[in-house]
Amino acid sequence: MSKLSQTLLIVALPAILFNASTILAINQQILPEFQILGLPTLQVFVAVSFTISLAPYLVLTSYMLRLSTVAQVTSSGAIFSLK
Repeated sequence: MSKLSQTLLIVALPAILFNASTILAINQQILPEFQILGLPTLQVFVAVSFTISLAPYLVLTSYMLRLSTVAQVTSSGAIFSLK
């Protein structure tokens, strides 16, 4: 469980800082006016920001899926097995 907490901290802190800088950049309107692959800069910037902000949730989901898979495969209901 400590590995999960450490990984979430490592992933979540940069995501939070990036989201804060995204909000500040949009409020200050400092994005240049050009298009990337035919899309406005603001749309691409928001899409990338949203993807980065999902990273902590993806880490948590992957850990929970891994834990549930191991729990289903394990034959014993207890922590230690005497087999």
